[in-house]
Amino acid sequence: MRIKITGFTDKGRELCEKIKDSVSGKEYKTAAGSDAETVACVLRTIEESLEDFTKDGFANYDALVYVGACGIAVRAIAPFVKDKLSDIPVLVISEDGAYTIPVLSGHMGGANRLAEWIANAIRSDAVITTATDLRGVFAVDVFAKDNNLWIENREGIEAVSSKVLAGKEITISVESDSFDGELPDDIRQIPYDANEYADILISQDLQRTNGLIRLRPKNLVLGIGCRKDKPLEEIEAFADAVLKKNGLLKEQVFAMASIDRKKDEEGLLQYAKKLRIPFYTFTADELNAVEGEFDSSEFVKETVGVDNVCERSAMAAAGTGAELILSKQSGDGITVAVAKKRFQIGLTELKDRTEPVLYVVGMGPGKEEGMTLEALRVLEESDAIIGYTVYLDLLPERLKKKELISTPMRQEKERCRIAFEEAGKGKKVSVICSGDAGIYGMASLLFEMRDLYPSIEIRVIPGVTAASAGAALLGAPLNHDFCTVSLSDLLTPSDIIRNRLIHAAQGDFNIVIYNPSSHKRKEHLKKACEILLEYYDENRPCGYVRNIGREDCSITYCTLKELASSETDMFTTVFIGSSQTEYKDGKLFTKRGYRINENTDICGNN
Repeated sequence: MRIKITGFTDKGRELCEKIKDSVSGKEYKTAAGSDAETVACVLRTIEESLEDFTKDGFANYDALVYVGACGIAVRAIAPFVKDKLSDIPVLVISEDGAYTIPVLSGHMGGANRLAEWIANAIRSDAVITTATDLRGVFAVDVFAKDNNLWIENREGIEAVSSKVLAGKEITISVESDSFDGELPDDIRQIPYDANEYADILISQDLQRTNGLIRLRPKNLVLGIGCRKDKPLEEIEAFADAVLKKNGLLKEQVFAMASIDRKKDEEGLLQYAKKLRIPFYTFTADELNAVEGEFDSSEFVKETVGVDNVCERSAMAAAGTGAELILSKQSGDGITVAVAKKRFQIGLTELKDRTEPVLYVVGMGPGKEEGMTLEALRVLEESDAIIGYTVYLDLLPERLKKKELISTPMRQEKERCRIAFEEAGKGKKVSVICSGDAGIYGMASLLFEMRDLYPSIEIRVIPGVTAASAGAALLGAPLNHDFCTVSLSDLLTPSDIIRNRLIHAAQGDFNIVIYNPSSHKRKEHLKKACEILLEYYDENRPCGYVRNIGREDCSITYCTLKELASSETDMFTTVFIGSSQTEYKDGKLFTKRGYRINENTDICGNN
């Protein structure tokens, strides 16, 4: 896969280099079930105008990436945009690398998929705007692309998508003798032989039109040979004429094939590029090994080492079970043949489908030793792990080799959306949270958003929360009734936080404070202490722990008065004792009410 990239400023061009370094040489699948392609990135040259860059990109590349303002990219591509079913994917990435936005050919071109892949590589947020993706529901054009089908009537995309988004039943009719696969979820299959009208018709028979949208398999391979240096115009004219004469369409062709001697034949490469299909080549030995009856030529065999190039290469590329449907056609130094492979629908059949599961995993205070065995097992079995960048960095090295997807702070909803969509693709996905996933974690937000993704089950894997991990480092300050309060007012109004602190003090609870302060909220802990000092003595034992479970973990003991002027941050957990809390022998602990003296054991026996 070839991607062309440009930026408009020095900072933008720096990001272009980062993108190139991050994805060049990596394997990328343009669709589910497709073969992986090696990515090659080319940067816009200094001499190249933006118009020339864009024109060359549409003509010779598989995707375009613009780093900078979206408006510049839109104006640049406007003269070259032709058809949503054939346009190449175009992405815009903000200059700071924060957002990756597919702006053209999101589904059929694969821009949405490419945006998420590049965003993951450069730690950016993919901003997907297509309605079916936002709702996590079936998208017929994505289904077509993933199953190597072409769309005969483009208006059917909107018609079917409208029914899906309205929650209406979708019916599908699939050509029986060619069907050897499985169906997507929540779609009812109707018999093909009954010739009933269906929302989705999948048929090789171009005369069958009883479908709201008609999907045809791309299951033909064009085997081709030619004299050296044959120009594109002659190759295209002859091949197009052969297909048309035999009632075949270029849209049905998914690949072109020849002998390896032709792998650099410019006319053939240009024709394959124009059709936007791969060009496969085979050695003479590989072609000789293909079984079947072919139109043999001794001259060809003496010249290239195999008796027939076009027929054998077509069958080689079509694979096991293929059928040669058009034997060698010759004209003006060009030979063409066509092989057909049996097509297959590759998603999960409804009756056998197991509901996708999304895991939300509490990873404890940080280090692997602080994770539960269940949490480690789930993460090790996961295909993708999604989380805030800081938490991903805390993962054991062996887990960092998995697909890691991150979003910045305050992008929690986007993180959840990505998680649901990745799980919907059949991946085992884990969303990680520090501490426990259900205590100031992501679990509740995932449950809240599940209405948009009703087919996905959520399972919560508990972890050691900061309250218990920090308390263990301080001693045992939570050994009786306690409560936790977050001082972050991003989600909770300040008046409510104040009210909770007052009631906690009136109830003489041990209090654990999460999110005591940040760069923008430096005074929050001081204000909280001022509220508590109205009820507690200034010498009330307290303590706080920063970076629990990490290399630079620090522990501090203090009084409530001293706490009010302490330096803390979002990675600090604060503990405020009750009237039964003591600081003794370097530890903070809260008595549970046991009466112990020299003559009585803890059970009250003399």
